[in-house]
Formats: sequence, structure tokens, C-alpha cells
Amino acid sequence: MGAQGQGSADITMRTRARLGDVIGAYKPLTTCSDIRGVKIRNWPPLRGCLLQRDYDEHVVRSDESVLNIREHSLNSPARWAFDHDCPQAIASDSSRT
Repeated sequence: MGAQGQGSADITMRTRARLGDVIGAYKPLTTCSDIRGVKIRNWPPLRGCLLQRDYDEHVVRSDESVLNIREHSLNSPARWAFDHDCPQAIASDSSRT
């Protein structure tokens, strides 16, 4: 195959989004939308960050891993009240500044 065929394959590969690219685009869009809602729709502003800074990417390779992820997802909301990164926990804790 000539150089032209290889070039078009390279272009296709560069336009395919990776998970990190999608999350990297999603976070600022979500934050801007929230800021707009606070200013225009009078939404209550959040203290701190809207989204956590980083994310964990994990390849699921076993049934045990699926069960662990499922358990974490189901139990996580019960722990939010104790998470200093959770806006509701910060807002409800008057000892924090």
C-alpha cells in the first residue's frame, strides 16, 4: 500500500477518542454548564469543586473484579456524608472553613 493509504489510516486513528479524551472534554463542559446555571438560573453555588480532579481507569478482567466494582458503586453513596470532597458533607459540617 502506498503512502497515501497509510496517511488515511493515521487520520482515522487520530480521530478516535480515548476514554481520557472523553472525560477530559466532559469535565469542563459540565463545570461551565453549572457556572452558567448558577448565574442565569439562580442555582445554588457549590462549595469546592464540582467534579473530582482525577479518575481511576481500570480494565475489568474477572468476575471478582466486577463484583468488587459493583459493591463499591452500591456502597459509595452511604459514605458521601463522611467524604470531605463531597459538597453536602462540607456544607453540613460547620467546623470547616
